[in-house]
Amino acid sequence: MSNSQDRAAVLTKIRSIIQTELRQPDLAIEEHTTAADVAGWDSMAHVQIIIAAEKAFGVRLKVAEIGNVENVGSLVDIALARGRVGA
Repeated sequence: MSNSQDRAAVLTKIRSIIQTELRQPDLAIEEHTTAADVAGWDSMAHVQIIIAAEKAFGVRLKVAEIGNVENVGSLVDIALARGRVGA
C-alpha cells in the first residue's frame, strides 16, 4: 500500500470510530474536522474516541499526544506513525 492509501485507510477507520462513538453513522468527518465542529463531541465523547482509536491501532497515547490532537488529521498522523495500520 502507498502512503496515500495507508492514510486513506486510517482516515476511514477513524471516521468509523467517531461515527460509532457519537452514534451518528452519517456524520461527515474529514481530516480538518475538530471536536468543536461536531454536535455531541464533548470531553467524554473525546475520551471514548481516543480509547477506541487506541484499541483499533494497538497504541497507547501519552497525555501530551492526546493534548496535541487538534483535529482528525492529527489522530491519523499518530496512527500512521505508531499504530498497526493494517489492523
